[in-house]
Amino acid sequence: MTARRDATRTPGWVELLAEILAGTPKLPGAACRGHVEQFDRAADGDRDAAQQAVEVCRRCPVLTECRAWADHIRGRKRPAGVLGGQAPRAQAPKPVAKPKPKPKPKPPRPKPKPPPPPPRQPIRHGTRAGWAAHRRRDEPACVSCLAANAEYHHRRRGNRATTKRRNA
Repeated sequence: MTARRDATRTPGWVELLAEILAGTPKLPGAACRGHVEQFDRAADGDRDAAQQAVEVCRRCPVLTECRAWADHIRGRKRPAGVLGGQAPRAQAPKPVAKPKPKPKPKPPRPKPKPPPPPPRQPIRHGTRAGWAAHRRRDEPACVSCLAANAEYHHRRRGNRATTKRRNA
């Protein structure tokens, strides 16, 4: 016994063609019959063949029915080449998308200027505090502030010396 394909499970090529051609109008007397090679070359992008195929369609007695059918086909379902007397648009190569330029990095924001220093207190010359103010400002002390600092240390040393003598 030979194994046979079950026709109910896998459709044959006749059923497959019927499914593919479903919705295709029957156009008896169409002028394109017998010019298959010309229309195939037009579908492959041959401009001369496309022009000749358009001329065949112009003489066709069923052009209006064919064009009405062709106008309802959209997208990928539309066959390539001349259809309903209309030549395919010349398909220009898709332009290569230029890469977007990278945005230039923004310049760093300038650092805010520090606030101005508070106004300097005037130096009280002739005092120990005046001498200390000169030192904080990294400037040489004036003669009166030097004398006040020397007197301060002289008094301080003198008090220590007397304190040591008292404790001894």
